[in-house]
Amino acid sequence: ARECYAQALGIMNLVKGKNPFDADECLKNRAACLRNLGAACMGLKLYGEAIEHLSEYLRASPDDARILCRRGRAFVGRGDFAAAERDFAACLRLDPYDAEPHDELARLRDARAAPRRAMAGAAGVDNTQRRKWDRDAYAKRAAARALAAVVDAERSGTSRARRDAHARCARAMR
Repeated sequence: ARECYAQALGIMNLVKGKNPFDADECLKNRAACLRNLGAACMGLKLYGEAIEHLSEYLRASPDDARILCRRGRAFVGRGDFAAAERDFAACLRLDPYDAEPHDELARLRDARAAPRRAMAGAAGVDNTQRRKWDRDAYAKRAAARALAAVVDAERSGTSRARRDAHARCARAMR
């Protein structure tokens, strides 16, 4: 798939539209090639190449939260956790109810906290305190997912979906 998208991107870079509609269609196709090429590179664990393609896409369309989140995952795969955190935070600014960036940020913070927990254990912090930290992190992620479900249910408009989502949110907030 990567080779096909790379070939299509090469063609789209050469093609120019003859009128404004054609030019706009060429830009849309080029953007789709960049998105898909970035996803294909992620699947092959070519994170540096994926970051290049996704960054090129984001230069033309910087308000795409889904692509920001994908590039954040590529940064994680590459080991650039600060850049990943910036992308996930930008994604949350664009769509604060999306559960995926909340989960990714929680994983990053948990990974950063793991060495501190090990040091705390060596320093005499008991297992009860460490379990409390884990429960608090889980509760925050569950609350974010439940809130996202409420927002989605409000958009869908069905009363049963709204009632179920509000109940899940209330349970998560306890």
